[in-house]
Amino acid sequence: LEVRSMAGALRSELQGRVRAYKTTFSDMKKRFHDSRSAFGSSVSQRDELLSGGKRSVELTAEAHGQRARLLAANESLQTSTTRLEQTQRIVSDTEEIGVSILGDLSQQRETLQGTRDKLRGVDTDLARSRKILTSMARRAVANKFIMVGIIIALFLFIALIVYIQWFSGPSTPQPANPNPIEHKRLLMQLREF
Repeated sequence: LEVRSMAGALRSELQGRVRAYKTTFSDMKKRFHDSRSAFGSSVSQRDELLSGGKRSVELTAEAHGQRARLLAANESLQTSTTRLEQTQRIVSDTEEIGVSILGDLSQQRETLQGTRDKLRGVDTDLARSRKILTSMARRAVANKFIMVGIIIALFLFIALIVYIQWFSGPSTPQPANPNPIEHKRLLMQLREF
């Protein structure tokens, strides 16, 4: 049952082994039944031999042959039984390993799901942070433009004030060449006052 729940190449390899073990087991069962029936016939032949008669020499040779076959079948059965027990141990060990692997995979799945949930949360936080940083960058650019505009306005205002002070002020016209006679006359008029 555990072999069916395993993945890929390991499953197909183990299924092949199980099939081979089942085939070997059924062959061994057949041999065992054949040996039993042969043993039953050899017992009846032994009884005939013990009863005596002319055929006893012939039956003795045949009995030795059957005995040799029975011993070979018994040895083969013992070997098959040993192999079957080893196969059962291997299957049991493989089942334990499979259960252990399934437990580990279950734990890893839970860990991965937890990590995925955390990553989704981090992704949401990163999206919010990205929006905040973008709005901060826009504000910084807007502030720079406003500052540059204020500096340009101040510069123009200062330039206007300088222009007004130097180039268009209420200055009184001064005579280019003052006449000394007129100048004296004016001074006198002023003294009379």
